[in-house]
Amino acid sequence: RLLPATACLLFGSVAVAAQDVAMAPAGNTCPNAYIKLTTAAGCQASMSLLTLSDFAGTEDTNDWPGGCYHCDNVGGCKDGVWFNAANPGAANGGAMPICALPGWEDNLDLSVDTMFIGDSDIARWDSDIIFPNSVNVGVG
Repeated sequence: RLLPATACLLFGSVAVAAQDVAMAPAGNTCPNAYIKLTTAAGCQASMSLLTLSDFAGTEDTNDWPGGCYHCDNVGGCKDGVWFNAANPGAANGGAMPICALPGWEDNLDLSVDTMFIGDSDIARWDSDIIFPNSVNVGVG
């Protein structure tokens, strides 16, 4: 069963419809008409469309799904969204790939005008309302 997103988000000057991004069932494949995300930036951009907030990190391992995937109470996987550079990767437990329609990643304007760096809780702050095209990076 495909879990479609329901919001619309504006990245730079390109509006993207939420149905362009979807979370697939557990495994290592995307539903028909969808493809795996190929960049960590695209993976992070997809999160808000699926109302996911915790980016867990990047990796390069054949033991987990390739591309962008989400873990929620999956054994051996920290909860959150991961980007795995391994291609193709492998299904693992309940890890669910995050997929997009072809071309969706290519049309994102991921430019950043302001970067805020701070303690780990800064990553959850929504500074984009006051500082458009800003990003928060938490450490610790």
